[in-house]
Parts: sequence; structure tokens; C-alpha cells
Amino acid sequence: MAYYTYSNTTGELVEISDFPLSAHDDVAASYVENLTKAQLEQYHWDTNVKEFMNTPKRIIEKRDFIKRFTLQEFTGIKTASTTNATVDYHWQILTLSDKVDLNDPENIAAMEQLVQQGVLTEARKQEILA
Repeated sequence: MAYYTYSNTTGELVEISDFPLSAHDDVAASYVENLTKAQLEQYHWDTNVKEFMNTPKRIIEKRDFIKRFTLQEFTGIKTASTTNATVDYHWQILTLSDKVDLNDPENIAAMEQLVQQGVLTEARKQEILA
């Protein structure tokens, strides 16, 4: 069994443990049966619904993520980033850390924004996230 705490206000995950955790102040405590802390850490936490999603993380290095784009796509994203704040914002979300989780809802939303802005096609988004 794995235990976890999260903020009632922001929905942010606070802690995961193999041992019971206590609620306090604005922090709620809960648990998941049949998973250890190490196993639970492999799943996404959704701050909106305040629960773990049934989708395991698929983490790759940022370098490998960027290499999934063609030179033309990458150039289009970089060019659009200089004139379109929405594209720049979502590109920054995708590339801020050293690793990219391909199943992270925020990363998927960022890729969807690149499609909506005409920088990527839906088919290419699906290929890049595959």
C-alpha cells in the first residue's frame, strides 16, 4: 500500500510514502491499495481532480524529445515562438526540464496547442508523442 498527501488548495502532490501519512492544515492524506511508493511514483498526479491518473509516465531525455521533430518543424516552432506568445509558452513547458514525460497531460496539451496554432499537424503530434 502507498500513501500520499496533497494540498487541498492547489491540488499539488506533497508526498508519497510506503508508510501512513497524516493530514494537517491544508494537506489531505489518502492511500492507494496494491501499489508501493516506487510503483505509485510512476503514475501522473492530476492537480485538477486530486488523484493519480491510470497512465504510467513515459519519460525521455529532452534531447531525444527534440530530435523527434524534423528540422523544418523545429524551425517553425522556434520562428513561431518569437511572434506568438502562446506557441512560446507551450514550447517552454515542453522543454523546461531535462526530461519530458510523453504521457503528462500538460505536455499533451502543449503539443495540442502547437497543432491549433498550425505549427504541427495532428498526425505529427501523434507520432512525436508515440
